[in-house]
Amino acid sequence: MDISPVILIYVFRFLDLSDLARAAGTCFVWWNVIKRYRLMENDWEELDLSGTGKLYCCIPRKAFRSLRYLNLASTQLSSRHLQQVMMTATYLERLDISNCPKLDQIAIFKAKEHMQELLHIAISGNRQFTILVIACLCSCPELVTIEAHGLEFSAEELLFLSKTFESARSGSLQIETDEGYDALCITNIFERELFE
Repeated sequence: MDISPVILIYVFRFLDLSDLARAAGTCFVWWNVIKRYRLMENDWEELDLSGTGKLYCCIPRKAFRSLRYLNLASTQLSSRHLQQVMMTATYLERLDISNCPKLDQIAIFKAKEHMQELLHIAISGNRQFTILVIACLCSCPELVTIEAHGLEFSAEELLFLSKTFESARSGSLQIETDEGYDALCITNIFERELFE
């Protein structure tokens, strides 16, 4: 069944960016209509592509430029693509890259310079990340919350963070863990009670 591109364009204009990206991944005809008529080049503030594999590759980089919230959890996000997205999405305040097995730690280090506006980041389930990623993120100037469920840190590692980063020591940065509490806060209380 052939559908006129005019009808497709009319229907696609009612979709938000997440649904538009999913529609583009349906078939080549739809992808061609969406790309040809530049339907994904509007200024969007939120984009949820969680669980969509490599669908993020279909979205022009320009579409990321005005985003405030981006959810790429449980996708096949590569380290190279994370860097490209972060270079474009300079106003990003919330980022979810949980459960992205193809990401490596180096990607976070390289993308950090573009995370100046970031307030919240979720890296849960990325067992390939170590305390070095948390330390890198602790140096982001505006960061308030790091969601790190499924990652394990030793008491020594948490003590290192609280001794090294003022945001971690003062409590202005929270690290959420599986136990449901701020691990740094507990470490700081333990240290005060033990050594003071």
